[in-house]
Amino acid sequence: MPAKTVSIAETISQTLPKIFEQSQNTTANHQKNRVVLYKIHKEAASQIESVQNGKSLKLVGEKAFEDGFINMVNHILQSKKGVTFADRVVKFIGGYVKFINEKATEEKTDDDDDEDTTASRFVARLLRHLLKGFLAKDKSVRYRVLQVVSEMISHLGEIDDDVYTLLRTSLLERITDKEIPIRLQAAIALSKLAGAEDTDDEVDNDAPNALEVLIDILQYDPAAEVRRATLLNIPISQRTLPAILSRTRDVDDVIRKIVYSHVLSQIPHPKQLTISQRELIVRNGLGDRQPPVRAAAAKLVASWVDLYGGDLLEFLKSFDLIVSEVSEDVLLSVFVTKTEILDKFQFDDEFWKELTPEKAFLVRVFVDHCINKKDEARLETCLPVVTALAFKIQSAYNDLLEQMQVSEELCLSEEVTEEEQEANEDARSDQEFVISELLKLVVNLDYADEIGRRKMFSLVRDMISQESLPEKLMGKCLDVLRALSPNERDLIRVVVEVVHELRDQGESERSQDLTEAEEATQAGDTPRTIKVMPGPQPPEMSEEAKARAALLDLRCLNLCIGMLERVNGTFEDNSTLEGILGELILPSVRAKELALREKGLVSLGLCCLIAKRMALNSFQLFINQVQAAPEVLRIRVLKIVFDILMVHESEFLGRAGDTGERIVEFLLHILENEESDEVQAVTCMGIAKLMLSGMITDQRIAIEAYTLLSETYADLDAESEMISPNQVAFLLADWTDPRNVMEVSGKTNDDTIHIDLAIDVVKVLLKTETSRDDKKVLSQTLGKLFLPDEIEEDKIRTLKLLIDNVQRRRPPKDSVTKNALIKFGKTIEKKFAAQLGGFNEEDFRKLEDLKELFEFLDDVMSDEEGEMPLPPKKRGGERSRSVSVMSDDEFESPNVKGKSTKRKNKTRTALPVTPRTLPRRAARARSSIIKETTGSGTTSSESDDGDVNPSPSVKRKARTSKEQPLPKRKRESDPTPDEEGSEPDDDDDDDSGEDSANTEDGEINALIASEDEESE
Repeated sequence: MPAKTVSIAETISQTLPKIFEQSQNTTANHQKNRVVLYKIHKEAASQIESVQNGKSLKLVGEKAFEDGFINMVNHILQSKKGVTFADRVVKFIGGYVKFINEKATEEKTDDDDDEDTTASRFVARLLRHLLKGFLAKDKSVRYRVLQVVSEMISHLGEIDDDVYTLLRTSLLERITDKEIPIRLQAAIALSKLAGAEDTDDEVDNDAPNALEVLIDILQYDPAAEVRRATLLNIPISQRTLPAILSRTRDVDDVIRKIVYSHVLSQIPHPKQLTISQRELIVRNGLGDRQPPVRAAAAKLVASWVDLYGGDLLEFLKSFDLIVSEVSEDVLLSVFVTKTEILDKFQFDDEFWKELTPEKAFLVRVFVDHCINKKDEARLETCLPVVTALAFKIQSAYNDLLEQMQVSEELCLSEEVTEEEQEANEDARSDQEFVISELLKLVVNLDYADEIGRRKMFSLVRDMISQESLPEKLMGKCLDVLRALSPNERDLIRVVVEVVHELRDQGESERSQDLTEAEEATQAGDTPRTIKVMPGPQPPEMSEEAKARAALLDLRCLNLCIGMLERVNGTFEDNSTLEGILGELILPSVRAKELALREKGLVSLGLCCLIAKRMALNSFQLFINQVQAAPEVLRIRVLKIVFDILMVHESEFLGRAGDTGERIVEFLLHILENEESDEVQAVTCMGIAKLMLSGMITDQRIAIEAYTLLSETYADLDAESEMISPNQVAFLLADWTDPRNVMEVSGKTNDDTIHIDLAIDVVKVLLKTETSRDDKKVLSQTLGKLFLPDEIEEDKIRTLKLLIDNVQRRRPPKDSVTKNALIKFGKTIEKKFAAQLGGFNEEDFRKLEDLKELFEFLDDVMSDEEGEMPLPPKKRGGERSRSVSVMSDDEFESPNVKGKSTKRKNKTRTALPVTPRTLPRRAARARSSIIKETTGSGTTSSESDDGDVNPSPSVKRKARTSKEQPLPKRKRESDPTPDEEGSEPDDDDDDDSGEDSANTEDGEINALIASEDEESE
């Protein structure tokens, strides 16, 4: 009996289910099953039928195999995400597509030009079938078809243009799917497709570019999983690199780590990056707040060093040492991750013979590292003695002077090219950097060797005495002098001597009749007050002489600024400063030249930081400059004002009366009405510092902040963009979350802050004038608040009482607000059932401490339900008398133009604002910020030359008897705590202590009076 023959269709129907069943159990048998499946596929491809009298062939076997294969694929398409059996089958399908295309490539001969093969026909049909599922309503089907396509897309081989176009268009549609897993798979597939896409030959000119879409997804997709998948699969190129580097600041910790550990490590060499890109990578990586990210960045930097063969000097050339601020962090990171590299350092004579910026930087950072690690043995073996270092600095400085002379000659020459000038400037900058690094190095050395100490002191003093010393090196020289000086007085004495020498040198150039300046005292001499009166100036000075004098004064002021920045004592303890103040600083403040006035004000501000009395007398001068000076000067003066407020907090913000409120009100006025973005930024940062340090407080501003931003969002133009009020509310909830507060020793955090915020939110929900959209947003915020396990009984009962009143008397009309409030109320009842047991509103109403709460409820509930909300108060309008110190009739409000003027005219119902600690912003003129009182406790009378109006545009009016008089600054004769309780430190100060203080006050008051005259 002949053997029974089995048709190919029967073979397929019997074998394919077994193969797919085995592949779903484990991935270990996938390779074996691919081989078996390929044999069946090849056998089926040989089954053909002749049709149309032999003119064409019908591929009956291939069609049967494809039908059976697609039927097996359909079995997994409805499997939800996370089913491991389906995931294994997807991997098997992708692996078979790769396997069949590889076999087709091996079997293809050089003479075979036919692109239509069994593999290409199979892939095209399978792909067309899967693309139908891209638009399925079932999200599981959309997920699985995209998962299969992403597995096979890298091994599609040669497919028709129409299939490719359809695939590309479908992926671009699914990249915006609302489901995160679907967008993730679409991003993976599109990334693989974009890697092989020719950007110069687009499929459709109207279709969006795949790489641009991926870059947008990488940066702005809200799901971290999607951004992570895109980051791991997007091709790295000059086009995508900026977007990849932007993920070094991603909010997700895992993404930031992946950038360093998986993506940037694929770049063959750091030379393929620009200097700015390398610095961005290092800055964000080594400065990240998470240790795993910092470790990944340090490992990446260490691999870069290996690519340079361990040569740190060559490695440092890949960074801009002169401008960059991250080079030191890079080198310190290498010292930690590659400790063996420290043993290779040999700072021998050959190393010091010709110093380059890389060598100077390396040895300086190495010394700092050894000092921090207390590795004195390694330090002593690598560094020369102090005297030798002094001679090296002197030699480097002489080379710099020669380069500066050559540079001046090149500037005067007409034959020099731009390349030669740039080369000379680069050489000069390199030499300045070398000297700067050497000066930083010698600050931390041991000066037990007296000969070396004297040599270094003499060298540095001579350097700051020369006009040719670049300003960049001045601060480094002063650091060395501070390290070499026994105390601050000696440092001040040396700098004051140098200042007088420079000024006397300028006077001698203008007048040959003056004698040469006195010889400077040596280090260690007894300090004394040095007052050298300037020589007589000629009746008329030429423009060149005036410019020369101004340059000398600028240099002297820079020296004074550098010195004052390094002084920690008080002004009264260093009487040597009095001469500089009267002869140099105050005249510079009066100067018309902007540069001189700026340096003079900075110097005066630094003096105020160490002189409380001077700060009180000079504060109004700085306030005047903030309003009337040019923008550049106003920025500097604003920084001075904030520094004075932070140093002398008790004298300004902590004084009795309303002085602190008026100062804060003035600063808020600048913040809101200033037109300059830079001035606004400085003001914002200054106020933020005052708030972070606890000097000014405003604990209940969350609702008001939301109100202002909600108004701004409602008034936006159609083309403008801004985060939604819903995001604003969630951000405020996150920023006030007590779980995010860093623990500080000796300070306990308040865990009930969100309970206070919830009380404020529910109060807003009780208001009839609150819009429905705002109620919806704020009610959803309640679910984001943190509820601690322990809360004061009064607080939780207050919150419960307010929630009950909303639900009973003012129930929300929309379902979202209503459901959110009900859910929050049930959470409160369940978690604090013990404290709320036996709670009764009538008994609660009898408590005296809650009188204000029930007055609020009675006032709110007295309004009828259908009453129209009152029109909102305009911002910057009428203020409480307790906030302002003068009546409305006393001054006219200046017409201030600013960014808030448009918003003031808006007619929009605002949310009710909780009581504030700080005054609201107002664009109203004020009298003097500092309000002084006489000994009797009454306000002193108005003085024509003592009061300074903060705004030049304010007009004076006659004052009635009921109006409050203008405050007057403290007179020179008024006693201060410093005068009553302080005694001079040495005999030299006894004769001039009080007289000099009165003289300083008189000169400063004269400056303020002159400001008054100019403003009028």
